[in-house]
This record gives sequence, C-alpha cells and structure tokens, in this order.
Amino acid sequence: MRRYELSLSENYVSSWGLVEAIREIFQNAIDQENMARPPKDWYDEGEKESPNKMFFNFAIDHVNPNKYRTLSIGNKASILDVNSLLLGETTKSDDDRAIGKFGEGYKLALLVLTRLGKKVKIFNYGAREVWTAALKNSKKFNGAKTLQIEVEDKFFWQSVPDNNLMYQIYPLTEDEQQAIFESNLNLQIQQAGAFVEGADIFTTKTGQILLDSMYKGKLFVAGLYISTDDRLHYGYNFKPEYIELDRDRRMIQSFELQWKTSEMWRTIGDDRIITMVKNNADDVRYIKTYSVYSND
Repeated sequence: MRRYELSLSENYVSSWGLVEAIREIFQNAIDQENMARPPKDWYDEGEKESPNKMFFNFAIDHVNPNKYRTLSIGNKASILDVNSLLLGETTKSDDDRAIGKFGEGYKLALLVLTRLGKKVKIFNYGAREVWTAALKNSKKFNGAKTLQIEVEDKFFWQSVPDNNLMYQIYPLTEDEQQAIFESNLNLQIQQAGAFVEGADIFTTKTGQILLDSMYKGKLFVAGLYISTDDRLHYGYNFKPEYIELDRDRRMIQSFELQWKTSEMWRTIGDDRIITMVKNNADDVRYIKTYSVYSND
C-alpha cells in the first residue's frame, strides 16, 4: 500500500459543506464527459454522445435500509493518476467546456467529506487501484491532521466493470440525499425522466431557461447549483463555456449574468419577454442593448 499526504489543513475551505463537496465530484465527472465529447460538425447541431459518459446513482444501505445511502459517481473511461493529487494540477485550465480550472476541486471535496465523517473510496478500475481518503495525524506537521490518500494496488478484478473510475461516498442520510438532489439538475432529470421542452424549459445555445416556479432565481452551471438571485423571474442552467465562475463556483458577475439571460430570451422570442420588460426584470435588462450589438 502507498500513502500520499496532502498539505491541506483540516479546516481549509471551512465554509464548504456536504453539498459543495459533492458538487465538486459531480463537476469533475461532468467535465470529463464534456471534454471527451466529439466536436460538432458545422452542419450538425446535435450533441454527440461522449465516450467518457458520466454515471451516478444512490444505493440503499442493506444494513440500515431506513437510514443510510451510498452515492456513486463515475465515468466510463477516466483514470486517475497520482499526479492529480498535486494542488493546481489540472488538464482543464485551457478548456472552455470545463467548469473546474483550478486543479483543486476533487482534493478539497475529499477533505471536506472526510471532515464531515463520510467515507470516500475511489475505485480506479482502469489502473487496478482502490484509493481511500482519510484525515490522519501527520508526522511531518507535528501531529496536525492532514488529508491522506491510501492507494491499494493489489486489486486485480477478473473483469473490470463497464467503467474505469467510480467514487463512492457513504453513509448519507435521507435528508443529506435530499439536499444533494435539490442542488443537482442531473439527479432531478434522472428521476423525472426528462424535462418537457416548452413546458418546463427553453433550450438555447448558451443553456436552459427553467420555467417552473420552483427554480425562480436559481442559477446552475452544467446542472450544478451555483446560487440564487431573487431579482430574477426564472431559473437558468448555463453551459460552462458561456459563464465565468470563481473558485468556489458561487459567483457570477451581475452584468455578465444579466447579459447572458437577456441573450437567452432574445433568441427565444417568447411573450413572457413583454411582461418582464414592463416589470423591469433583470432577466431581460439588456435585451435591447444585446439586439443592437448583434445587429438584430
């Protein structure tokens, strides 16, 4: 067994909780899927299926079926390299399709989850390894607790499952599962089957307008909850290449947000625009300006 110690204080990113940590692991899986997706042809506007498809599911704990759940998140073709444990190490910094670009996300997620008492295992099937995250006293730092990753490389499965990489997080309570569910459109779509186009959402080049009142003011990027802006009449789910986020995935600049939502509504041309303009809604604050700059 090999052990890798990360120089992260136990209380680093103290404002992060379970939802933020799970968001980072989902974000990694979404990024890996999007970055492996074949490019669109000029004549083909459809989304091509990615060879590195993401998967996720909740499983009931058989020992405590009424109390605990396990969340699994992974990708079909991803493999983790130990170099990815270095802070700042990332292959995504120059890829606009990626949400994360700072080389910190999943390391911080492991820290927060272990701090919260969750067990985290990474089944790195493609490398024939199992990684286990834990907070342990460090000999290097005078007994301070640090995030440590134990790598077992003696696992040789007779046949590798139909995916190369899987994170398992447990135990999760029913309330924790619900909090994760509410912060993640991917989970909500999975449960509902799909949104009904025209009834629940409008799809645009830059993302989706979420029409249901339950999403009023809620902002998502690639299906992951970012923040709520009560000045907005509707919810929005942006594609990552069209929006700029800070490291904590919480901040979208006010002007950029209003410009993007105005752009979305201009391309839709729905009657709701008239009502929002009359009410001076932030959703369409720059719709006239956008139309002028786009020569429309």
